[in-house]
Amino acid sequence: MKNNLPVEVVSVISDPNYKGGALINLKNPMARPSANELAKNHIWLLPFVKDSPSKVPSGYYMCDAFLMLDFLLGKKLFRPKPGVETRAGLASEEAVKAKRCLGSLRYLWRNSTSSHDPYILEMKSFLQASPLQGERRRRRRRAAEDEEEEESEALQDESDGEGEEAEPLQNEPAGDCHDGSDNESTGTPCKLAWMSMFFDVLCLSVCVCEFSLNSVEWIWCLEIQWQPRRQSTCS
Repeated sequence: MKNNLPVEVVSVISDPNYKGGALINLKNPMARPSANELAKNHIWLLPFVKDSPSKVPSGYYMCDAFLMLDFLLGKKLFRPKPGVETRAGLASEEAVKAKRCLGSLRYLWRNSTSSHDPYILEMKSFLQASPLQGERRRRRRRAAEDEEEEESEALQDESDGEGEEAEPLQNEPAGDCHDGSDNESTGTPCKLAWMSMFFDVLCLSVCVCEFSLNSVEWIWCLEIQWQPRRQSTCS
């Protein structure tokens, strides 16, 4: 990271009159950095882009990098106020801003790999696609393809099922139970119907006979009971 710094920047930092200050300057640290802000801070961003072209480095990693750069520059990079600031605290603030800038840079790179600014174009030339994002895209693509294939198979099965159900209705021979046909598909149900009807008639005949016998027996009993009374009356 030190080797990527311009000589003018190193000379300014090494100057005894240098009192420190923010390394990455942003108008609004909470907003997404603009392309102009990325171009102005490219000297601090380019080393991280070269080191991690396929992802945004973690804030801890960049904080350690700034602390190491401060050490290599003779602890002249950060000038903390005694009792108020620390070197680690100033380094973490720069790491947060650098992380936000690198995220904005990758956003611009995903939309377009070209740029009118030479500094942004240089940084974009080192960027690469994230392997994790590529794997996620491939998984989503495979899942979508599998879902489409399952839907097409389900529709095909439904169409085949409808065809199989309609086929027996179309091929079913038309016949009448009373035509005396010997065809198994029509003659057998007719025979069963006639047998069932005969059985019902037989049961009805048995019931009528039983009712008749009961009636005769009941009349005979009455005749026996009333016969002595008739004799007494006649005498």
